[in-house]
Amino acid sequence: MKFLFFDIECADCYKKGRGVICEFGYVLTDDRLNVTGRDTLLVAPEVKFNPYVIKNLLAFTEKKYNTAPTFRERHDEIRALLADKDTVVIGHTTSTDAGYLNYATKRYKLPPIDFEFFDIKKIHKHQTNAKEFASLENMLKEFNLDFDGRLHKSEDDAYLTMLAFKALCQMAHIDAKLFLLKYAQFKEKTRNGKVKEVKLPSEEGNQNKKRRATGS
Repeated sequence: MKFLFFDIECADCYKKGRGVICEFGYVLTDDRLNVTGRDTLLVAPEVKFNPYVIKNLLAFTEKKYNTAPTFRERHDEIRALLADKDTVVIGHTTSTDAGYLNYATKRYKLPPIDFEFFDIKKIHKHQTNAKEFASLENMLKEFNLDFDGRLHKSEDDAYLTMLAFKALCQMAHIDAKLFLLKYAQFKEKTRNGKVKEVKLPSEEGNQNKKRRATGS
């Protein structure tokens, strides 16, 4: 068993979860969470960058992104990483990143990237009985993690996700494999360009309240 922690950065985001990918960063580990590989795959977005994003969030220059391979050229490499049957995929706000991938495959008329995944944001909220979802930055502070990377650099965010996941395992006093067995109900997936999420009880309750209030 291997673990793949990944993160995506976008040049711009539009309505209905459509984001144009400019970075795919990942960290690979063995089943004991020892890092075996990591990389940042830059992607030429072929759209204009959101000025705020390129100035305040992203780690590389606009020129660096624009001269990188396109998503069409990166598709097979990214698909091989995510769809590997011996790899467990983990992220933070992972369903959103899966949606960006689905949008990219539709935009370039490429085969969808089908894979299963876990979202540490949802597991953390359930495990700690938190009232709100925690950002990666807040998990960094909560667990006092030894992290000297840069937030919003995809590879570094993937590494931080791995550190946060390791901290959650330590909190539960079990190894990574047993941890995911314990939280197997949190496994989500994307199939044929559609994401099937896991809704926490509190989320379902809020949705039901909204339905009753609107009569829908």
